[in-house]
Amino acid sequence: MKKQPTITVVVENPKGSCNVYRNDHELDNFYLERVMPKGMSFPCDFGYIRSTTGTNGDPLSAIIIGDCHTFVGCKIRCRVVGGLLSTQIEEDGTSITIQHFLVLPIADGVQQIRNLSELPSIVLENLKSFLINDHATTGKKLKFTGKLDHTEAMKFVNEASTEQEIKFKLELVLPQTDSSGKPFDKILFEELNRELIKKFNGLTVYSRLPAEGFWKTKDATVQQTVVVYQLMLACIDHPYWQQLKANLEKKFNQTEVMITYGPSKQVK
Repeated sequence: MKKQPTITVVVENPKGSCNVYRNDHELDNFYLERVMPKGMSFPCDFGYIRSTTGTNGDPLSAIIIGDCHTFVGCKIRCRVVGGLLSTQIEEDGTSITIQHFLVLPIADGVQQIRNLSELPSIVLENLKSFLINDHATTGKKLKFTGKLDHTEAMKFVNEASTEQEIKFKLELVLPQTDSSGKPFDKILFEELNRELIKKFNGLTVYSRLPAEGFWKTKDATVQQTVVVYQLMLACIDHPYWQQLKANLEKKFNQTEVMITYGPSKQVK
């Protein structure tokens, strides 16, 4: 029997929770969005498929079928078995199409179910009932319009995938202080961090402190502590990095900001 591909699901709302959490994907932080009415709770772990972007700009939603009872932020390797199609109707009458992808955790060991048609009908009906009631508590209506089998659901997932083959490691180096030793405003680093995370969603962005380096300012060459940003990229967008380099040199009053990639190449 052909092995089915796996995906990674990040749990936002654990089974049994009456709290509704959402992930701020730009900052990668979870926050409490609302509390369900008394008596309501999530029947399964609910979350999203990592490294995907749907038509609304958010990752694809996933419902983990099984006995999982994990925690907010837990990452689970899963198989997609199908999906439910629905239309969400807002209070003002506008509507959007929503796909709810149903997945099974690899760790659960329930390998015999490979397609939506093999799930017990009571499981699907209970999920539909929960989703309809949950939407109603926020003043929205939900109408189910169809189903997706495994093949159809995986086509959606593959088309929404943001994963690409990684070919380059890029490093951007900035001084932590000016030539007099005064620290640069933290806002400058926070703004850059947000920009890189937003542009390179799903890729690794982090700072490393401290690292000693020699730095050229417009006035002198000094030894300073530096902040290093590392990104793993599929390609190098030269115009973007050239413009960012020029902007950073102006903001940090530097003769040159170092941006390197690959074994020895430099953005100029």
